Amino acid sequence: KYDINHTSLKHTFVDGLYLREITMQKGRIVISHKHKTTHPYIISKGVVTVFIPEEGLVVLKAPFQGITKAGTKRLLFINEETVWTTIHKTDLTDPDKIVMEITEPERLLQ
Repeated sequence: KYDINHTSLKHTFVDGLYLREITMQKGRIVISHKHKTTHPYIISKGVVTVFIPEEGLVVLKAPFQGITKAGTKRLLFINEETVWTTIHKTDLTDPDKIVMEITEPERLLQ
């Protein structure tokens, strides 16, 4: 989940594509949602240490582009202010509805 006090979001829509750009501040820990879709992402600024259960710890440095596979959930430590953009196919234009479309609902631990 994103702490809105330490991140900023920019939404761009073009021809059935949604670009979700998040700027994350140095020193923060961010837990992503679990993704339903496979989609590209771009890190255009910064350095981030990412933990992915299947891969372990990985340090990613801008410029970088990669593919998020469906089912991925990440834990990130923001080493330097980082700009991370995800790209999704959708005809929706409401970011809240898109999040519901492309990510799994959060489940509370029991």
